[in-house]
Amino acid sequence: MGTIDYNKRAEHLAKELLGKTIIYKNKYSDELKYMITVTEAYPFDETEAISYVNKYKSGKGHDALIGEDKIGTCFVYGGMLHIVCKGGMKKRDDGTEEYRCDNILIRGAIKIDNDKLKPECDTLNFATGRPYVLCHDILKVTLNQFKINQSDGNSSSGVTIDDYKSYADKNIKSCKRVNINNDSKLRFYIDKDCILKEV
Repeated sequence: MGTIDYNKRAEHLAKELLGKTIIYKNKYSDELKYMITVTEAYPFDETEAISYVNKYKSGKGHDALIGEDKIGTCFVYGGMLHIVCKGGMKKRDDGTEEYRCDNILIRGAIKIDNDKLKPECDTLNFATGRPYVLCHDILKVTLNQFKINQSDGNSSSGVTIDDYKSYADKNIKSCKRVNINNDSKLRFYIDKDCILKEV
């Protein structure tokens, strides 16, 4: 099993998370296991209209992304699950600097049951995904900020991200993010036909 390196910028790590499992054990159910199929990268140095850390300077999205100690954590914003990764230094309005992190939205995933993929349209939807349904309705992740568990075979309560499958570059697609008005192709997803062959 490989180790996930959260000390990478979002546009690189977002692709690498495809095919990984996200495992969550909540108080409502047994352990839930999903393979990540769609991600979106949100670099800290994007315009204020896009970046959570720059746009909402007094909100949860901002607080979850300030400081290098936040790398390798998760946060829930707008009922959607985000992974925090490497960012960089940014000047504040007063001229001082602070460390701001990138983040990755887990936009889509497919259920794993008995080590087999089980499609659920509400969470997969291939290129777009349903991040609120996945996080809020199915996994029932409601915590604000928390560490991602290390993969040591003993998944405690909370989110664990681990290896599952690898996909060749030819099976990974990219396009514009949902509801983002620029040309950056920072939404990454596993090709629909590739997944359908496995279910």
